[in-house]
Amino acid sequence: MLATYNKTIFENGDFSVCTFIPDNESELPENALKYGTFVGIGNNIPHSNDIQLMIEGEWKSTKYGLQMEISSCISVLPKTEEGIIEFLSSGVLPHIKRKMAVRLYNAFGEQVFSILENNPDEWLKVRGITKKKLEKIKEAYTVNYGYQDLVMLLAPFGISVNKIKKIVDKFGAEACEKVSENPYLLFTIKGFGFKTVDEIAGKMNTPKNDPLRIRGALEYVLAEAEKNGHLCLEQEILRQQAYEMLNEGMEMPVVTINDVTNVIIQMAQDKILKGDNGMAYLASNYDNEVYSAKKIRQFLNTPQSRIDVSDKIVKFERQNFPLADRQKEAIKQFFNNRFSIITGGPGTGKSTVLKAILEINAQVYEKSEVLLLAPTGKAARRMAQATGKEAYTIHSGLHIMEDTDISSTKNLEFDTVIVDEVSMCDMKIFSILMSALNPDKTTLLLVGDSDQLPSVGAGNVLNELISCGKIPVTRLNLVYRQGAGSIIPQNAEFINNGNSRLLYNSEFQFINADEQDSCFELVVEKYVHAVKTIGIENVCILCPMKSKGLNCVNEYNKVIQQKINPPAPDKPEMKVKTTVFRQGDKVMQTKNNEFVSNGETGIIVSIEKDEDEELLCGIKFDGKHDTIWYDIEDMSNITLAYSITIHKSQGSEYKTVIMPMMKRNLLYTAVTRAKSNVVIVGQKQAIFIAVNKNETDKRNTQLGLRI
Repeated sequence: MLATYNKTIFENGDFSVCTFIPDNESELPENALKYGTFVGIGNNIPHSNDIQLMIEGEWKSTKYGLQMEISSCISVLPKTEEGIIEFLSSGVLPHIKRKMAVRLYNAFGEQVFSILENNPDEWLKVRGITKKKLEKIKEAYTVNYGYQDLVMLLAPFGISVNKIKKIVDKFGAEACEKVSENPYLLFTIKGFGFKTVDEIAGKMNTPKNDPLRIRGALEYVLAEAEKNGHLCLEQEILRQQAYEMLNEGMEMPVVTINDVTNVIIQMAQDKILKGDNGMAYLASNYDNEVYSAKKIRQFLNTPQSRIDVSDKIVKFERQNFPLADRQKEAIKQFFNNRFSIITGGPGTGKSTVLKAILEINAQVYEKSEVLLLAPTGKAARRMAQATGKEAYTIHSGLHIMEDTDISSTKNLEFDTVIVDEVSMCDMKIFSILMSALNPDKTTLLLVGDSDQLPSVGAGNVLNELISCGKIPVTRLNLVYRQGAGSIIPQNAEFINNGNSRLLYNSEFQFINADEQDSCFELVVEKYVHAVKTIGIENVCILCPMKSKGLNCVNEYNKVIQQKINPPAPDKPEMKVKTTVFRQGDKVMQTKNNEFVSNGETGIIVSIEKDEDEELLCGIKFDGKHDTIWYDIEDMSNITLAYSITIHKSQGSEYKTVIMPMMKRNLLYTAVTRAKSNVVIVGQKQAIFIAVNKNETDKRNTQLGLRI
């Protein structure tokens, strides 16, 4: 029905409760109107009295009376000058405030919308409209006004603007008709999960035994396994889990085990599923694993001339410092093998070996071209600091884009490639790396701690490479980083070996807390004290979970922000969804862009308005000279970073690490991030249980077997 916004009763982020004036009161149920308006609740409602709205939703009886739960709220394009300006600046289209709306109307008048539809580049002539902004404006406009039928169909299911665009890209002008006839077609579009599509199809009474539904369930089961680090599942487990999910909540099975088997066979024929040895993979995971194993065998089978560098090692020691026997062994192994691995815990001298290898390599091969890589920006920066050579992230060094795979990688023309922190590499990234290397030209060295957490993505690359028994491996075991007498590396080794008799002193502290509330308060107290003592850049709270429970990253960040960086009249703020960012906040990038890598941290140094009154946030990232500027949209990839997850901490070092209790593999990684001080808060019994129970699950992967 058509209505006009009246006023806002309540607002929290994108959600608001508003009153509306209906165009036709007879369309409303009895008792819905009060003083000529009705109440509607929903997200992203335009707050302008000059815009007519097409509203859809369900009427619900609440303790406040009859209200509409709005599922779709689309603005009807206005025709008057004031209406057009109000519409443009209402928030329906991003990046347009009132000053910009006036400029657009002055430039194009009543034709402003038709020009956006038919000749959008004309908008670039208006001051303040950039190509990036125009793309977002066009996308929002197209979804809201180009495909209203599809929006109306899918809005009740929370389908986003980006996903609507994907549907239109796939099916074109017939998108709404095709999706209405068979919603399971959405499974053919990346990003549509089984539960969402099944809900849509259920409302449209689509048959439950549709082969596309079964295919969606099989892909969902494998995708969920991938989230847990598995590249594959046993074929029988895949079949049984899909069968149970397809019949969940049914009085009688609507899908038979034979139906599932037939779809598996068809998916294999269509090369959607692949597998061997009784295991089933999504095709891309299978291809990545098989290709990587093949490329590794090529490295191992390529002859390498043997070089005696003993005299050069002696020279390095004379000019620098003595090396342990294992370190010398690692250096010799590099010069006598096309592909080798150096592993060892934190502080065992891996970086020292790299420095020696690079110096000796420059003497042996005067014109040797060397590329240093690491999975994250932090790890690459630390690698550069340790070696004195420039290092890159794997993404930037290989120019990896979102759609890069083993078929689209360009060959790297380097004599030597060294990759640090390989425990963080998942199977996809590793396969892309391998596809860029030439075994006939390049010597490859991988470096990492095999006891660290496995990668966030699927696979267990470093451990598989080491355990296959075919690749030369040197294990470093003497600790140098924390200094003689430090108990941090000793305790890390105890944890790794399942010994709960940890050593405690001022350097490695345990604080007892029997309840979650008291644990939370103590962690916050210790953090605030440490920041006052040694500075915010030297302290971090490490948590196992981002958002689950009280002792999680999000909860610590909210409370600590108020303690460390509370609001003040002279301190500008920017609200992004439900998070308030403030000048002085410690923050982290969560997605790669052209300037900053995922996981890099920095400080907000400025929040200010541009000439169009849009807020911009300036962030100074660690190790970078320039301030990087973000608009509100870009800030969706920024999070507070007083506390971070254990996974995000890999490749980083802090003087002081503070943590609530966690299980063994997480505890080992967290402890090994600390250079000077560890503070653990929790129950003593929890440490005993965690250290004596290794909960590191085996990941389903066959990389080592294939090598």
